[in-house]
Amino acid sequence: MYPEIYSAVYDFGICPKNIVRCKYFYIVHTDKGTYSICKARVNTNRIMEIYRLKEQLWTKGFRAFDRYLPAKSGLPYVERDSDVYILSPFKGANELDFLNNAQVVKAIETIGSMQYALSRIDSQPMVRAASILKPHPLDEMEKGLTTMAKCRKAISNTKTLKDWDMTVLKVYDKYYSKAEKAVERLQKSTLEKSFIHNRLKEGNILFNYGRISIIDWDYMTVGSPLWDLAFFINRYKRKNAFYAHNKGLNYLNMEDILGAYSKNNYLTDNQIEDLQAVIDYPRQFISVIAEIYRKSRKFIPVGLKMKLNEMAEQVDFEL
Repeated sequence: MYPEIYSAVYDFGICPKNIVRCKYFYIVHTDKGTYSICKARVNTNRIMEIYRLKEQLWTKGFRAFDRYLPAKSGLPYVERDSDVYILSPFKGANELDFLNNAQVVKAIETIGSMQYALSRIDSQPMVRAASILKPHPLDEMEKGLTTMAKCRKAISNTKTLKDWDMTVLKVYDKYYSKAEKAVERLQKSTLEKSFIHNRLKEGNILFNYGRISIIDWDYMTVGSPLWDLAFFINRYKRKNAFYAHNKGLNYLNMEDILGAYSKNNYLTDNQIEDLQAVIDYPRQFISVIAEIYRKSRKFIPVGLKMKLNEMAEQVDFEL
């Protein structure tokens, strides 16, 4: 079973005892330990960029990630026909549980440690070679204001308002005000740049026996660490804190989050204000309405409608 995977594992110089298939990867059991192997979703040049960054992180003392292991060829991947495979020590299969505050605190501490280590790596030599460079947050935010205005105009030009039009109108002014204030704040700031993970969601953070591992660095780029941190905080806020608040359950507020983060990476008062501006910016709402009004619709998908309703419910919620 899985002859192609066995063959790829042998090319990494590892003799597997057995291989178990999971949803997106395979678990490889050997006498020397357990590994995970998967097909790469990026090309070999991108794998090399990620590999070099991870090796620098390793030398800086940060090791809570899926380190690529070199194959017999010395490269951090194996090519088999049209597929490319990467292998790393198995870090577990349990995604971060946003409902478990202790896990979330541990994850935030680890993110702080990761961003501190990334800030100590000189990004300039790799910037020219990087496959993608994330635009300055302010550039994206200013475009977001334009997108919101276009969507508002599309509603104004609609003869018969649909229920989703009414939902958007109900919260549009509040979200536009948040976006405008965030842009005004960041126009006065100078956001530092470093390497960032660029996809800090719960599915890319594993919790195994009290240890956090940050995986899936395919979108790694150079940008603002605050943008990365705000992305994680907003997912926690949207997926857990809001509902915990409504049910009278415990959840982490901003003081808790900043306290956990600052254990390994200190933020100045100005950086905290910049972070709050990035958090307040309604990135998700803009993304949803941009998809809704991208073309004339007689109906919208259920999933999109659910996201819009969620945004409408949470418009006034703050951590």
